[in-house]
Amino acid sequence: FSSLVSYADQQDVLTVIDESGKPVAGASILLGYEVGNPFGGNVLTTAANGTATVPTDWKAALPVTV
Repeated sequence: FSSLVSYADQQDVLTVIDESGKPVAGASILLGYEVGNPFGGNVLTTAANGTATVPTDWKAALPVTV
């Protein structure tokens, strides 16, 4: 399994796809260094279409872990 996270500015979503380009449902995405750091709600789960809504608290460059 491998993944790619893309960020679409205009839609405020992250999309996780597998190596064949198919969306990954139920993927966990960690924004930052650990759960709750730098803000609460920094762990997202992708929907059936592989997307997760970008939280408004995400204002700085942070590591993204899938």
